[in-house]
Amino acid sequence: MNKPSTIDDYLNMAPHDQRPELIEIRRLIEKNLSKAKGSIGPSGFPVYNIGNQWKAGFAYRPQGPMLYIVAPELLSQYETKLKYIRSGKTCLRYSGSRNLPLGELRRLAAQMLQTINDQT
Repeated sequence: MNKPSTIDDYLNMAPHDQRPELIEIRRLIEKNLSKAKGSIGPSGFPVYNIGNQWKAGFAYRPQGPMLYIVAPELLSQYETKLKYIRSGKTCLRYSGSRNLPLGELRRLAAQMLQTINDQT
């Protein structure tokens, strides 16, 4: 697979069944992390930087769409809610769970992204 050159290219290359969620994640990031500039990162998926600092991103994976919020200390504040969807330090599986419905995940993600935006 060729590395995409734009976020739109990335979305067009994504599995059809994940595209709606990936588009939703993109909008969520761009709305709440308004100071960030989006591009394709070195690993070939969309990243959003403020200055030279990676703050957020998203990717399609076999287990489903992933949202990256590059603020481990902030994510840790929500650990009890995120523990079933968190993968690693900064990655969240973008799907609801029994303990965290998708609507609540959207709200928390928007809040965390806005916090990062406000602190930068």
